[in-house]
Amino acid sequence: MSSPIVLRSGRNNVILAKFWVPIICMVGAFGVFGENLRTWRFLFAAPFIIAALFWASIAILEVRSGVLRYRRFFKWTTIPLEDIVAAGVAWRQFIGYIRLNRYVFPWGRLYFALDPSYEMNPFRRSDYGLLRYLRKQGGWPGGKTLK
Repeated sequence: MSSPIVLRSGRNNVILAKFWVPIICMVGAFGVFGENLRTWRFLFAAPFIIAALFWASIAILEVRSGVLRYRRFFKWTTIPLEDIVAAGVAWRQFIGYIRLNRYVFPWGRLYFALDPSYEMNPFRRSDYGLLRYLRKQGGWPGGKTLK
């Protein structure tokens, strides 16, 4: 009996995206502007705080036994494949995105940590198992290619 195929966001990408980058952003915001955060200098700290919120909201994407689901913090949420409009790479070898036919709070798209690339050549387009699965299973308009 064979085990089901499991595709999941890479552990290193998850640790960097969900923990270290938000911590660095918050240290930048409060370390530089901590004492004067309640003054007009909050305007300079706000981009760091927004960046920390974005990185903390990066999802862990998983495909197990043909079921696509994601987790941002504690709860796993299933995504029906027919809801996917587009998918692609937002930041090469680090962050991907899925655009659904509904709004995904708070950024409009679901940003997730990518799995390790199958292609190790830095001069070629990377090939990710999660995006390959979405490309094969996706039924969005315009064929089965990623936008």
